[in-house]
Amino acid sequence: MNPRTVGAALCLLPALLGAQTTLHLPQPPHQLSATGRALADLLKQRLDAAVAANGAAYSRFIDSAFVAVEDTTVVSLKVFAAEITADTSNRSRSRSFDVDNIRVYEHGDLAILTYDVTETVHYGDQAVPFISRSSSTYYSRGGHWYLVFLKETSFPIEHAAVAADTSRYDSYVGKYDWGGGYNVVVSREGSRLFAVQTGDTAHDEMFPESGDRFFERNDAGSILFARDAAGKVTELIYHGPGRITVIARKVS
Repeated sequence: MNPRTVGAALCLLPALLGAQTTLHLPQPPHQLSATGRALADLLKQRLDAAVAANGAAYSRFIDSAFVAVEDTTVVSLKVFAAEITADTSNRSRSRSFDVDNIRVYEHGDLAILTYDVTETVHYGDQAVPFISRSSSTYYSRGGHWYLVFLKETSFPIEHAAVAADTSRYDSYVGKYDWGGGYNVVVSREGSRLFAVQTGDTAHDEMFPESGDRFFERNDAGSILFARDAAGKVTELIYHGPGRITVIARKVS
């Protein structure tokens, strides 16, 4: 399944509420300079703002010329902030950040902060991790550090099939709408689950990874069947490499 073919306009980063950011600083702490500690604190503030879906707080110490490169996708500050504040009404989702391997490289008024970050998106009791290596470039002005460039490179996630809970499979079967006239139809053949998208003839088999989460062979993404408070499947959510997230609503 590769819903990126549906179009970039359908790629959403849900604003996810009620989680946390954990920073693992070098030990002992003095291994990180005063600048490094200041930048690590700014990083935590920025990620906490992302968790709270607060675009204004997220943008507070980001230069207006800011550019992010997520794998091969270039994103402006305006788009980044819009993604952060998107879909704030959905409180069934949350996310958390875990940051490790923090390093800082200083050169006068410029500094580069590098770190590994695991962003875990939670849907009820389901969790989908995104792991990336990040490099942030800051400059100092008026006693404050401002982020001007962010590069994120995703680490591939190794998928491993688990024993299938086929009692759940009938609840997945149906048609899911990506929008724009595109959809995916999920079908069941005994103990196997398949998906076919608009314009495709191939039925791609989905393999269970955990709970309501699946994957397909030769695809780096994860597929999650999201449920409402009553336990009914309402969405198919595709998490691709980097932060690509596409949501298809179940329509039948």
